[in-house]
Amino acid sequence: MKLTKEVRDMLIAAGMDKNASDEEARQFAADNGIKIVDCRGTQETDMTRAIDLLALGRQRGMFDEVSKMLRDGKSNEEIYTALLERSGAKPAGTAEIGLTDKDKRQYSICRAIHAAASQNWDLAPFEREVSEAAAKHMKMESRGFFVPMDILSHNSGARIEHVMDVRASDLTAGTAANGGNTVATELLMGDFIDMLRKRLVLSRLGVRYLTGLRGSIAIPKQTAGAASYFVAEDGNITGSGQKFAQIAMSPKTVGAMTSFSRLLTIQSSLAVEQFVRADLAMALAEGIETAALNGTGTDNQPLGLLKRTGTNVVAIGTNGGALTWKDVVAMETEVADDNVFDDGTMAYLFNARTRGALKTTEKFANTGKEIYQPGMNRGEGEVNGYLAAVSNILPKNGTKGTGTGLSTGVFGRWSDQIIGLWGVLDLLVDPYSSAQNGGARVVALQSFDTTVRYEESFCLCSDIVTA
Repeated sequence: MKLTKEVRDMLIAAGMDKNASDEEARQFAADNGIKIVDCRGTQETDMTRAIDLLALGRQRGMFDEVSKMLRDGKSNEEIYTALLERSGAKPAGTAEIGLTDKDKRQYSICRAIHAAASQNWDLAPFEREVSEAAAKHMKMESRGFFVPMDILSHNSGARIEHVMDVRASDLTAGTAANGGNTVATELLMGDFIDMLRKRLVLSRLGVRYLTGLRGSIAIPKQTAGAASYFVAEDGNITGSGQKFAQIAMSPKTVGAMTSFSRLLTIQSSLAVEQFVRADLAMALAEGIETAALNGTGTDNQPLGLLKRTGTNVVAIGTNGGALTWKDVVAMETEVADDNVFDDGTMAYLFNARTRGALKTTEKFANTGKEIYQPGMNRGEGEVNGYLAAVSNILPKNGTKGTGTGLSTGVFGRWSDQIIGLWGVLDLLVDPYSSAQNGGARVVALQSFDTTVRYEESFCLCSDIVTA
């Protein structure tokens, strides 16, 4: 009987020649331990499982090994473990371990949290294997369990909607005795109202991320080069040479703590799972971005961009002042004067107050052309042809002279800022603090540091009056 298109597509995904005949396709399946049921439009779960695993094995250079494990009757967990430990799909120095889309869909942070809280990893064997594979890959030991970047960057895009239609004549939902006690409360997780957070923009601006770091690192930097001289016919050339320095980075750890109820962690809802993932990732991402800009360099914090010496500065006035077109151009000029060319990542960064002021400030009087113009994407603008992004991580409480409530703005080549990430997300589950209600307290930890290649690539203006 002729094979269906679905069967052929899956066999091709497993490595079969797309031009193979049905007979050749059956032979390919037999050679690789794939069982096909000759029933039009039907294929067994075993066949789908085998094809998926063989495709994954081919992708990671382990096709023959996976084929043998299938013939030997190995379980999914055993095959996944072998793939994660031996494939080398991701080179050392990355924070991902090479999970496929199917792996990512199978993974559940909620299930892992529940297993850790109950201290029963039989409830989450796959998640435990992923954590152990990440630990081996990073050559690190977790305090709880590891969640690789593969998982945090995965978004199922799922949306779950619940609709409840209650119709009654004599029964009133608002009155308990008249029917209210019979009306269930449904949680519309698809319409969950998240808290208002600061917008994160550094990756959009082109900041460089170094992932999967181990130990302290040093980036070599040339600080001086050879110089040319004009000489007379019988004169001697003045000697000159190169000089070098190192930019050091060492891990600092940011943490966030939150609590989840028992029912939340045992939920199989995609919306709940996505909420937990996003909440943990967003909490740490906001901490990292805040430190990258405002870190003090003390109290276990990295040194952020705004606290560095050597950056260019444009000052408006003794007590601060409104940011004018002249000031904007001066910020660009300061950077360009230090031989910093535009590599496509030069941009402005303002807080919402400064953006609001620039939307009502004309370049020149009576022209109707404001400094801040709409950009290509919603929520982003342009200033003098450069991207102008907004982040409320930038201060709005500065003081200067008698001026208060002053805002900070930045112009620069953002690819010259570096954020290094050590290891992967480490989750520590405390089942005791909320033991009375069966919940779990989760501590999320991520080690990172930030630096800049050239301080001269940035210009700060920290005395902007916006009111």
